[in-house]
Amino acid sequence: MNAVGVRIGQIIVRDVSEARLRTAFPDCEIAAIGADLQITFKLRDLADTYPLLDRVRQTGATLVSLYISP
Repeated sequence: MNAVGVRIGQIIVRDVSEARLRTAFPDCEIAAIGADLQITFKLRDLADTYPLLDRVRQTGATLVSLYISP
């Protein structure tokens, strides 16, 4: 965690359009990485990850990876 208690997380997904992700994650950064898309977000608590993963599921995207900074 950094000085203000915020962690940075990244979710890599595929099989979904960038436009759909931008609609589902307006508060996150979305970037194309080859054929995959990366969602970058900030967390104050690890439990905040679950609603984000729920949103991924709702978009129909395939989860490739999840990373949360230490």
